[in-house]
Amino acid sequence: MVRPAGGPAGKLRQVNYFAQRPGRIAVLDTSAFHEFDRFWVADWAKVTEANPPHASGPELPIRMVVPLVVVEELDAQKIHPNGKVRQAAREILRQLRGLERISTSSVADVLHLDNRVTIEILLDDHPAAGQ
Repeated sequence: MVRPAGGPAGKLRQVNYFAQRPGRIAVLDTSAFHEFDRFWVADWAKVTEANPPHASGPELPIRMVVPLVVVEELDAQKIHPNGKVRQAAREILRQLRGLERISTSSVADVLHLDNRVTIEILLDDHPAAGQ
C-alpha cells in the first residue's frame, strides 16, 4: 500500500527535523516547573550546563522540551486542594500562555522564552480510530 507523503513518512520527517535542531535539550516534568516556579527568570544556561567551562565558539541554544502530559498535569493542579500548589500551577500556565509562539507542527509548539531559550511543548500523537 502506498501512503501519501504527509502520512507516517511526513510525520517521521517532522520528528527528525525536531530532533536534529541544534541546542542543549532539557526535558521538564511537572516537578521541575514547581522547583523553578518562576521558570521565566531561571538561569537555564547554568541549570542545563549549556556553557561548559573553557568552551569556545557560539553559545548553544537551550531547548526546554515539555511533554504535553506535563501541561495537562499543571492544568489539573489548578484545582488542587493545596492553595500553594494551585496558585503556582495557575501562574506557570499563565506565563506559558503569554509566551510568543515561534512555530507549530504536528510534533511541537515552539515558544520563545528569551534570545537563547525556547519552550517546546511536545504534542501527543493520537492516531485516528481504526489506524
